[in-house]
Amino acid sequence: MITEEKFRQLKQAHEDAKTEAERAEGALTQLMSQLKQEFDCNSLEEAQEKLRKLQKKQAREKEVLETAVADYEKKWLDHD
Repeated sequence: MITEEKFRQLKQAHEDAKTEAERAEGALTQLMSQLKQEFDCNSLEEAQEKLRKLQKKQAREKEVLETAVADYEKKWLDHD
């Protein structure tokens, strides 16, 4: 048999959990809105895919830049 005190504790724990869940849901809604506004993504999966594509593009552009710098140094550093 459950005591009145135990019932109150369980009820309070339930209310606390409900409040925390509502707070988390509000935060998630806000973050999803920010994700849409700043990065034009409708889901976390879409944002992760966009991030992977940008990282690949960054790696390719870094290689191009490093090659261009090496070519420049090879051509112009010998003309001192």
